[in-house]
Amino acid sequence: MPQHRATPCQAFACLAGRNSLLGSLLPGMVFLEYLSDCPALASAIGEIRAWNDTLN
Repeated sequence: MPQHRATPCQAFACLAGRNSLLGSLLPGMVFLEYLSDCPALASAIGEIRAWNDTLN
């Protein structure tokens, strides 16, 4: 991942456009799973959801 991906939202945006092997989770979903297990980073999930809402 590029060094300039400083926030969880930026990291997710980078990963969200990537594919995975057939039968595997997408990299963005794996990252969200990681965030949901890290209480210190859980606030980033709200930031990612807000970003996602702007796309729909």
